[in-house]
This record gives sequence, C-alpha cells and structure tokens, in this order.
Amino acid sequence: MKHLKHPATIIAAVALFVAFGGGAAAYASGLISGSQIKNHSIAAKKLTKSAVKSLRGQRGPTGPQGATGATGATGATGPAGAAGPAGAPGAPGSALAYAHVLSGGGVDATKSKNVSATNVSHPGTGAYCFLSSLPFTPQNAVASASFILPQMRTVGVLVGQTSDCPAGTKVSVHIVIPGGAGADTASDSDFTIEFN
Repeated sequence: MKHLKHPATIIAAVALFVAFGGGAAAYASGLISGSQIKNHSIAAKKLTKSAVKSLRGQRGPTGPQGATGATGATGATGPAGAAGPAGAPGAPGSALAYAHVLSGGGVDATKSKNVSATNVSHPGTGAYCFLSSLPFTPQNAVASASFILPQMRTVGVLVGQTSDCPAGTKVSVHIVIPGGAGADTASDSDFTIEFN
C-alpha cells in the first residue's frame, strides 16, 4: 500500500481520463448534435468547400446601369450627343466671276459664273481674250491649265490687252508648253479662270 499514499490524486486522474476519453469517444462516434454547437463558433475557413458552396444562394439579376458620371480632370469623355440641325447656307464667294474655258475657246456654262462664250475670243494657238463685253471690270485674275493633260502647261494671265487680242480686251491669257531656254511652244488647253 506504499503506492496508494494519495488515493485522492488517483481518483482525480481516473475521473479526468474518463471525462476526456468519454468526450473524445462521443465526438468520434458523431454524437455531437447541432444544439451543442454555439452560434458563430465555427469560422468559414474551417468548413469544406462544398459546405461553403451549399450555404450560398443563387445569383440575383443584374441591376440597372448607373448614370454617367462627370468627366474628371483626366477622365474619358461621355457618349457623343445627337447630330445638330443643318446650318444655314453660307454667303456667296467673293469672286466676281469664274469660268471653265475649253481648248477651242468655248465656255462650259455649268462650271462658270458671269462669263459666257460671247465674252471669250480665241485668235490663235494658246491665246484667249476676255473681251470688253464682260459685265464687270476685273482687278485681278488667276488661271490654271487642266491637270489631265499629258504635258505640263504654263498659263500666263494679264489684266489688260496683249498684242494678239482685240482692242478693249479686259484680260489676256496665254498657254505654252515649257521647252526651256526660250523654246516654249504655244498650246491650246482647257483652263479655269477666276476674276476679282
């Protein structure tokens, strides 16, 4: 009986062993019920993925789009607005007249203003004269040859009369094919002219 000096300690140890052993046995056999678990005592990270998934409900419908916010200092601009109404016609141009003169001296009336075939003479190759019958007095004139010709043309314009145009000519036009070193060749060509 030398080993039984402290029978109270032995009894306490046995009682403790039974208490822990009995609880462990109850847990292992699945005898813990839901009523024994305190609310909020199990964290989601302690649950299995399938248990967490089973706790989620179905996804709800997508909500309406929010209003477009104001543009920030470096933000993107909002959506483009609707097209505005057509503007009023602009004021007429400042040209007194213009014309598309054909190589033979005729005038294309659909591309001309205040100039007709009766206002133009063609006294020789490359020479075109705008006669005194023009309904205005030009201060300036600019002309350019047709760009679809196989060779480049140079157009000379003089507000006034040259020697090959009749008296009273208001504007003289001469067209040549440049040959270099004074070897230019007079050439008939369509051209356009504008008067101011």
